[in-house]
Amino acid sequence: EHSRYTWAVAMRTKDKVKEHIIYIISVLQAQYSINVKRLRYDNARENMPEVLKQAVMQLGIIVEPSPPYTPQMDGVAEKAGQDIWNSTLSLMNNNQHIPQYLWPELLVTSTYLYNRCYNPSINSRPIEALTGVKYNDDHLRIIGSQCTVLDPMRQKCDPKCQVGTLIGYDETNRKAYRVYLPH
Repeated sequence: EHSRYTWAVAMRTKDKVKEHIIYIISVLQAQYSINVKRLRYDNARENMPEVLKQAVMQLGIIVEPSPPYTPQMDGVAEKAGQDIWNSTLSLMNNNQHIPQYLWPELLVTSTYLYNRCYNPSINSRPIEALTGVKYNDDHLRIIGSQCTVLDPMRQKCDPKCQVGTLIGYDETNRKAYRVYLPH
């Protein structure tokens, strides 16, 4: 909670929750030297299956469910989730040419941007609070804008580029973008 950094992962089914949470815990430990001590969740059984609870407890992490029917106990996470979802809806509504089935991509993009916006509660950006490094946002571009992508598989007489729509950023490579190519 100290950084307010948020992860969003699009999953087709909830049976992948364990893999993703274990992965995030390992990233925090390996990349940022952060030892996760507590894992809080909203007490919905589908969010914390027994298999995941056991795996997390084996890592020495205390599992803390909030009391049932008390969303105010999850205030920080609930507020972040609402902000990110509202941003996703805004991106979808302002970019009608992006198909609705790409909403998970736009959700991840909204989370990326949320982590890079100033948060007055921590007097910093979540990405800066997590990494301890000043963030440079000169790579950010307007989501939904038209862009061109080099086509490395083209034949000699084919066009060098394809026209697409910018829908996101690569989390690990600041020089890479996620582009929707309709054809």
